[in-house]
Amino acid sequence: MSLEGLKNLRDLIALGSLFHDIGKLKRRLEENPSEEKQQQQQTQNGKDNETEKEKDNYKYLHEKLGEEFVKDFLNELKFGEDFVNRLKELCKKYNLLEDCNNLEPLKVILAAFHHHSPEKAGDYKFFAEIYQKADIISATERDEINTDELQTKEKRLHSTFESVEVFETVPKKEWVYRIEPLEVREETTSQELRKLIFPLLIGEQVGKPSEVRKYDKGLYREIYGEYLQLFKDFREVLSETVKGVNDISKFTQKVYYLFYKYLWSVPSATYSGKKRGNHYPDISLFDHSRGVAAISTSLITGYNIKRLKEKKEPYLILVEGDISGIQKFLFGVRNIEGVAKRLRARSFFLALLPELIARYILENLGYNPTINTLYASAGKFELLIGFDEKLEEKLKGFQKEIEKILLEEFGGRLGFILAWEKFPLNELRNYREVVKKVQQKLANEKKRKFKLNLLNLDTLANKKIEELVRERKNTVLCPSCGWEIVEETEGGEQEFCKWCKTFQKVGANLPKVRYIAFTRSEKPFQSKWEAYFRLSKLGTVYLLSEENFKLLPTEGKEKKLDIFKLNATDIEDNPNLIGFKFICQAVPSLTKDWENLNPLLEEEFEGQEKPKEGDIIPFTVLQELSLGDKKLGYFKADVDNLGLIFMAGIKNYSFSRIATLSRMLDLFFSLYVDRLLRDFKKELLNKEYKDREEGKYLSCVESPVYTVFSGGDDLFLIAPWNIAIKVATFIRKEFEEYTCENPSFGMSAGLGFFKGNFPIRLASDITDSFEGLAKSKIEKNGKKDKIALLGAVLKWSELSELENKVWELLKVVEKDKETLSRSLLYRLYIKLKAIKETTEENATERKEELYRFVPYFYYQLARNVKNEEIRKRLEEIFIDPSKEELVNLEKSLVFLAYLLMLTRNLKKTGEV
Repeated sequence: MSLEGLKNLRDLIALGSLFHDIGKLKRRLEENPSEEKQQQQQTQNGKDNETEKEKDNYKYLHEKLGEEFVKDFLNELKFGEDFVNRLKELCKKYNLLEDCNNLEPLKVILAAFHHHSPEKAGDYKFFAEIYQKADIISATERDEINTDELQTKEKRLHSTFESVEVFETVPKKEWVYRIEPLEVREETTSQELRKLIFPLLIGEQVGKPSEVRKYDKGLYREIYGEYLQLFKDFREVLSETVKGVNDISKFTQKVYYLFYKYLWSVPSATYSGKKRGNHYPDISLFDHSRGVAAISTSLITGYNIKRLKEKKEPYLILVEGDISGIQKFLFGVRNIEGVAKRLRARSFFLALLPELIARYILENLGYNPTINTLYASAGKFELLIGFDEKLEEKLKGFQKEIEKILLEEFGGRLGFILAWEKFPLNELRNYREVVKKVQQKLANEKKRKFKLNLLNLDTLANKKIEELVRERKNTVLCPSCGWEIVEETEGGEQEFCKWCKTFQKVGANLPKVRYIAFTRSEKPFQSKWEAYFRLSKLGTVYLLSEENFKLLPTEGKEKKLDIFKLNATDIEDNPNLIGFKFICQAVPSLTKDWENLNPLLEEEFEGQEKPKEGDIIPFTVLQELSLGDKKLGYFKADVDNLGLIFMAGIKNYSFSRIATLSRMLDLFFSLYVDRLLRDFKKELLNKEYKDREEGKYLSCVESPVYTVFSGGDDLFLIAPWNIAIKVATFIRKEFEEYTCENPSFGMSAGLGFFKGNFPIRLASDITDSFEGLAKSKIEKNGKKDKIALLGAVLKWSELSELENKVWELLKVVEKDKETLSRSLLYRLYIKLKAIKETTEENATERKEELYRFVPYFYYQLARNVKNEEIRKRLEEIFIDPSKEELVNLEKSLVFLAYLLMLTRNLKKTGEV
């Protein structure tokens, strides 16, 4: 079976899978009550009566509507002679049609509209059966009897987050999404994006859809969106996209992303009240359809086609890849000139590396990487493919080749592990067990790193060193990474190694990057494209600005590139774009009006090339944006118990629900956090930074937050320390609402404070330990959801409360700087810190010491605080009046440390 023929057939099957339920979108435009009532009765009987649907050779109305929908534009698809001949060759080899010479590619797609009754697909019955099998498996979240005709226009997609339960019962609330495309442009604000992707709480935030629609149709459309406009826009976009198509693979990928954009909030199926438990509308039409596409294309292997023809169960393979050594690689960079640029570029590289490897594997096996990649982020990827003879040997070959490339390029600093599980199609219903098995294999493989290249390990890892030695070059360590060997140069100035040069160049260009282009070609595509990552046989990733993108030729070479728009979904109007990617890239880059920051930059860039608009400012300059103490806050966080949520917390566990949950989590951390950090400056300038000297500095940068990474389910941010606290509490608050206020979705975090020149690797390790400390504070119900900072672990609500109290007190103090001295705050802080440290192992002693602290506190207040309002506020913060004791030791320590840091040289019209 030729690889090109396989690719062609799988692309057709993928298109049919994506479109197979599109009639449901059109069906929900119907408003005829009598027809709707008739359809309800027919569905409840489990079969159709003698209706026009039977006469038209369709089992369900949405199948007929779907075919009518796609015929409007798919008839314009042009299939080349070579394309058709390859399909005919496959058809003859496996006897897929009675007359393979008359095979019509379009009819392979249209067979999808008989996925409920394959026998009605005529000669194309085999393909309809493939769609049927994939649909049933992907739709295990619903009843096998199709009850779509029960729906009315006001039905909306519910959030998968609302029904997850871990450790405790979740109060039943209903959250729904607006019917609206995922329209994200470069200028889209965080508030606009929030309105679009955050769920609405029915009955509290908004009225029930049917009630709102009854009394105010205009308000109904404003709140919930409407199917009609979505349908019209989607149909028009598809009709335009198909024109001039001469690459079916690219067309398939673009259709996939258009489905994502327009159908992400359209429910695949909805429920009747009696069937709510098995038929809950929390899977989007997009997620269901992409699941069907991944499954159905996996059935197109020589092995599976034979088994299907013999009425035997086909087999699939779930493949998981894991890149090891990420943390050490990411932070293996020294604090010398340009460290902020290189660190950001390393992070960006690691965000793209899983997809680059996944694409390499899938393309070599004849799969469309967009269709068969279930996810690729955070150093991991998961692929779904079909079993075939010698496939496992090929997978081992891919692993060996990828290991070799990473050894040659990075000397073993980055490793790669591949594991897979073969299973019959029907076991995909119990996806949980399949994932469990493959992850156990992955855990075992981690103990045998580079096992396929052990005999050549030393040669591969030291290849570059040996080349320099053979040429009798004097060598030194790269001054940036400190582990790569480079040639010693004259004059004392040392050049960076190849990859550090690459990261320096990419980091300088990242603020301008708007597109990502993948290609398998190892040769340079365009000499003017300077920002790229090239990894031998794995291919190259180009990072393109708007100017780069305009250099694309109108025909020919661009076919070798798969180009995605970054953090924006307006891809319809450009034929060169096949999709979009979300990667959080907020960084403190210079705006066009950066003159106020010039004094700090001149000092930092003395003797170097002058800074310019778009440059990322150094950490030593970023710390100067802090209020009070000039430090940076390193903030690390991730979602608690996510593995447990995926394995045990999802009700009505299914393949599609896992895909939905993963996608929605990544949408928050990769896209929403990016917009939130970009817009955060406005709020700061209107509040905490208003009329302050540091506000002039802040206005000079695009964002006050440096994103090390944010995607999947975790994030790592660096910001001026006081901004880091505010960002941390705000992100946690937003995540709570995004996940339907579900207590199962906690977030553990660490927040460390360091000077701008503090070693990045060490700061990261310390912050890691803080995050670990927060995770260790587990409550009786298993809940974590805390943040560790300033030597204490607090609940998020406690930190938010302290933050408000600190700023309230600061406002009072600033009116009269003599009302509260920092020396008093410092004495109280030292006293409490000593109590905590000396009584760590003795609860009784601690209690006694805290009792003694109360009179000490009142004595200090009486002597040092004359302002009655200040005394009252401090008493409320520290003392529980009912028990006459300290309210909370750790909260008190954080409050004092926070206020001490904030009041150090804090300037407005003078000093505190």
